[in-house]
Amino acid sequence: MEILYYIVGFIVLFLVLITFLELNKEKKINKAFSDQEGFNVTHKFISSFDKTAIAIDSDTKKIIFHDNKKKLTLINFDELISIETIINDETFHQTKRGSQIAGGAIGGLLLGPAGLLIGGLSGKKTAVKKISKISVRVTISNLDKPFCDLVFYDGNPIKPDSFLHNTFSEIADEWIGRLSVIIANK
Repeated sequence: MEILYYIVGFIVLFLVLITFLELNKEKKINKAFSDQEGFNVTHKFISSFDKTAIAIDSDTKKIIFHDNKKKLTLINFDELISIETIINDETFHQTKRGSQIAGGAIGGLLLGPAGLLIGGLSGKKTAVKKISKISVRVTISNLDKPFCDLVFYDGNPIKPDSFLHNTFSEIADEWIGRLSVIIANK
């Protein structure tokens, strides 16, 4: 019985440590964003699964990306070239500068009945039984760092109609829409 107390204590300690490290990571990323002179965060996303993050300043029309190597990339809105929705490391939708934007396809890109993911303007449909990763790749006008990734989910496979999937898909859809609006307004 005594060993059970040690096991429970170890698990609680482990969970507290993970929570502390996660909060510390988020605090460092927020500080990195706020340290940018003349940049006022109006929208931001910090991944719970890695160190990727994005912040937007709608007033100055600038975007900051934070990558896994703790590097910041600052761009103007007009340097945003395209965005790709990637599910399980396969591209399902891409919005490019100058291309048509399918509002319905973007809004329902990751959500939908029976786990069907709509492949944007191509009309391609792919049945996905389990989803282990949801990410967005943003291509920017920068020769040294031409793209930035944002990871919305990366973990154990989940069903496309699950609550967990719907939660992460809604966040990804919001950012896909936000970045698509920036591309469309150029």
